[in-house]
Amino acid sequence: MNRFPRWFMAVFALMTLILLAGGALFYRAQERYFRQDAETNLNTIASFKVDQIVQWRAERIGDAAVIMESPFFIEEVTRFLADPRAEATALP
Repeated sequence: MNRFPRWFMAVFALMTLILLAGGALFYRAQERYFRQDAETNLNTIASFKVDQIVQWRAERIGDAAVIMESPFFIEEVTRFLADPRAEATALP
C-alpha cells in the first residue's frame, strides 16, 4: 500500500488552511471596498438630488413672487374674495 508520508499530509493541511484564511481575508477586504464605494456613490447622488430640490424650490418661489406681483392676478383675487359666487357665474 502506497501511503503519503505524515509530514507531507501535515504540510498539505497547513497550506490548505493558509489558502482558506487568505481567501477569507481577501473576501472581507473586497466586501469593505465595495461597500465603501457604494456608500460614496449613494452620498454623491443624495447630495446632487438635494441640490436639485433646492434649485427647484427656489424656482417655484420665484414663480410665485412673479405671480403675486402681477396686477391682473391681484385684481382677480380681490374680485374673487369680494364675491366668490360671481366667479362661477361669470363668463370670460
